[in-house]
Order: sequence, then C-alpha cells, then structure tokens
Amino acid sequence: MKTDPGKWLYPSLILCAVLSFYFEYPSLLGMCVGILLGAFNLLIIKEFVKAILIEKPRNALKLGMIAGIKFPLLYVLGYVLLSLNFFSPWTFLIGLTTSIGFAVMGGFFEQLKPKGVA
Repeated sequence: MKTDPGKWLYPSLILCAVLSFYFEYPSLLGMCVGILLGAFNLLIIKEFVKAILIEKPRNALKLGMIAGIKFPLLYVLGYVLLSLNFFSPWTFLIGLTTSIGFAVMGGFFEQLKPKGVA
C-alpha cells in the first residue's frame, strides 16, 4: 500500500494559498490548521488500518499507541483549537474537509488509472 501524502496535501495547501487572496488572516489560518489536522488524521488512520489489516502478527502495543494518539489526543486537540475562538469554526471545517476530499479524490483517480501505467 503505497500512498504519497503530497498527492493530496499539496493541492490542499495550494487551494489555501489561492483562497488567501479572498479571506482575511484568521480565516486563512483556520483553513491551514484544518488542512494540517486533517493530514495528521489521515496519516494516523492509514497507520491504524495498516496495523490491523496488513501486518501479521498484530502488534497490540502499536495498535494501542495509535488508538491512544488518534482518539483522545487528536480530538482534544481539535476541541482546544476550536475553543480558542481565534478563527471561525467554518474555516477550520473547510480546511479539514478539503484535505480529506483531496485524499478521497486521489484514491478514486488512482483506481481509474489503467493497470500497468506508472
């Protein structure tokens, strides 16, 4: 399972840079923080799925550490960032959704490529 985060992280950051001409600083910061938190979330999900489905035998310590990072730490970090009221929750949500959306589109288009084409 080869995945390149640049395939979806770079377009998200480029979109954020283009939108910086239309939004003010706190909104742009909210989008960028959302994109980075979404990227970190997808990285942890990838490692969690790889540890559950691919690696044999399963390492219980690794699964526990990944779950311990993802569920309490990542969600508490998101709550703290939103409770600071420095940026709009909507812009944070736009950034989070953008990174996840580009990752889903990248996986979809990866499946559409003809087999044998690099």
